[in-house]
Amino acid sequence: MSVKGIVEKIGQRGKAWNVVINGKQYGFGFKAPAFTVGNMVSFETQDVVVGDRTYVNVVEGTVVVTEVEATPPPKAAAPVKSSAKATAPEKKSDGYWDAKDRKITYLACQKDAIQIVDMALRNDALVLGAAKNKKLGVIISTVNLITSELFQNVVSGEYENEVKPAAADNAVTTEEDD
Repeated sequence: MSVKGIVEKIGQRGKAWNVVINGKQYGFGFKAPAFTVGNMVSFETQDVVVGDRTYVNVVEGTVVVTEVEATPPPKAAAPVKSSAKATAPEKKSDGYWDAKDRKITYLACQKDAIQIVDMALRNDALVLGAAKNKKLGVIISTVNLITSELFQNVVSGEYENEVKPAAADNAVTTEEDD
């Protein structure tokens, strides 16, 4: 069965790892997951019967991280046990949706920044320097710089009327190394 969702929790019991996605727990095996809480993942599962219990485990090698979260999700309050009668479930505050909207906006800006850097690299508009071990750092720094600037433009409302070339003026470059 295919599963896709946001990782809500990663846990360990003894040497075994498990993950919670869409409110359901899946066995992950004996290696720690390469993703974190808040990532969007998809994977295949298999049912494993042990005695009279059936466990649903992630099939090794099928995990795909489809979206990486920019900030950790808000922590849910621990449930309060009470002897009083059950009340209506609490509604999530506006802060929850504001945080979600900001996260979505940030990820969209990051995607755009990656495309801008890709275009700059293809057109020799971004200097990476000669040192191979520094090129990835330059690319990541440039993506982060452009992402931040795009996000600030969106948050401040400046994006509506113009495209600012300021990110190009502040682009990260390295000196040519021998």
